[in-house]
Amino acid sequence: MLKHLLPVALIMLAIISYFVLALVFGIYQAVPWPHILVASFGCIWLVRTAMQEKRLPPWLATATGVAFTSLFVWYTLFYSAYEPRAMKVAEHQVVGALADLRLPNQDGEPTSLFADGQRATLLVFYRGYW
Repeated sequence: MLKHLLPVALIMLAIISYFVLALVFGIYQAVPWPHILVASFGCIWLVRTAMQEKRLPPWLATATGVAFTSLFVWYTLFYSAYEPRAMKVAEHQVVGALADLRLPNQDGEPTSLFADGQRATLLVFYRGYW
C-alpha cells in the first residue's frame, strides 16, 4: 500500500511547494516547469504501478494523482498565467524612463500624465470611506 501512496505524496509535494514558493517567499514563475515535471513523474509512476496490479486501490490512487496533476497544470498554465500584455510591459520597462500613462480625468476621459507640456502631475490615491 505504501508504494501506491508514495507517488501521490510526490505529486502533493510538487503542488504544495509551488504554492509555498509563490505565497510565502514571493517566487513567481511564468511556467513552473520543475513542479510540473515532478508531478508528471509521479503520475507516470502511478500508472506503471497500477498497470502491474489489477486491484482497485492502485487505480484509485492513479485516478487521484492524475486528477490533482491535471488540475495543477490547468491552474498554472491557463488560470493563473500572466497575461501577454503584463509580460510585454515588464520586458520593455526601462528604469528611470518616463511612461506615457493614460488615466481617466474627472470627466472620465483618458488623459496623459504628461499632456500639454506639464512639468509635474499630482496623483491622489484616495483610500475610501472611514
